[in-house]
Amino acid sequence: MENFLPIRFKHNFLKLENQSSAQLILAKEINFKNDKDFVFVNYDAAYLTDDCSIKFHDLPDGKYLLLLFVGYDNILFTTLRKNNKENREKYAKNVGRYFEIIIEE
Repeated sequence: MENFLPIRFKHNFLKLENQSSAQLILAKEINFKNDKDFVFVNYDAAYLTDDCSIKFHDLPDGKYLLLLFVGYDNILFTTLRKNNKENREKYAKNVGRYFEIIIEE
């Protein structure tokens, strides 16, 4: 996708709804504390395996950028990225830009 920045995911997360691109709407610094009963973890980290069982990607406690995207099908989704200088430059400075969703499974 021409002029789209890449955003990579380790799994085809359910929240992505098979969208191939999305516009970054918000990049917010947060302190995240993982709690397996926390609704956000169930939403943000869920993905299907090849045998159609649901697994959850590990989200360790820490400082993150919470990214909010609206996909090409107008489906909103969030994702977390480590809060470091490289990611702040890539995401916080590119709010409003479009990203190509790349699944690395």
